[in-house]
Amino acid sequence: MAENSKNEIPDYPWYSWGSPIGLGVGMISLSVSFTMMAYSLVSAFTVIKAAFGG
Repeated sequence: MAENSKNEIPDYPWYSWGSPIGLGVGMISLSVSFTMMAYSLVSAFTVIKAAFGG
């Protein structure tokens, strides 16, 4: 499959990871997922602290 991928899959540079748009989408999704993870960690920590009378 690796040999034929160039022929079967056309090269669209706008969504490739090397293009600025692809990199921007990657950075945005990474930052969003990181923000969601940090928010869930903070909220879980707050709930646990409140449950133990903190």
